[in-house]
Amino acid sequence: FTDCLYLFEIIFSITSRSEDQIMSRKHYIQAAKIIADQIEFTKQFNDGKIEQHRIAATIQIARDLADMFKRENAQFDRDRFLTACNVQA
Repeated sequence: FTDCLYLFEIIFSITSRSEDQIMSRKHYIQAAKIIADQIEFTKQFNDGKIEQHRIAATIQIARDLADMFKRENAQFDRDRFLTACNVQA
């Protein structure tokens, strides 16, 4: 749960930063780790549809972030990010 809140903090900071603030590799790695950890944590308690929906939502967040990162940075490797998130590209 804490990781989930931290993920939302990261998303907020990404979307509210100014044009001159650029994300670094460190930020991408940190975001991918949080997403992968959240997916793994949710899988551990997978006993019904609610968990499946949480996993699906987290995967969609990862894909949406990857698309946004790619739009903002031509050098960003979308597939590598999603792999780090434990999400199929």
